[in-house]
Amino acid sequence: MQDAGRELHPDDMPPAMQWEAVVWELYSLMSTQWRVGSKGEAIGLDYNPAIALMQFWEWPLDVGLQMLQSIELEMLRKSEN
Repeated sequence: MQDAGRELHPDDMPPAMQWEAVVWELYSLMSTQWRVGSKGEAIGLDYNPAIALMQFWEWPLDVGLQMLQSIELEMLRKSEN
């Protein structure tokens, strides 16, 4: 999120939780939801299940998706190497 120029604000974080652990838990649940390209390479996460979970957990979608995307992009960068 910070790479995108957005400042983190305490109100953006899930209440009464350490946000890193919670976002990592979300990513862990989504780790089987990769979309793949024609050659079998990961191209990105399917966000539909993540959105459903964030709505259930009552997270603001824009913030939750940005945090999840930061993990997704790092995993894609690592897979390129």
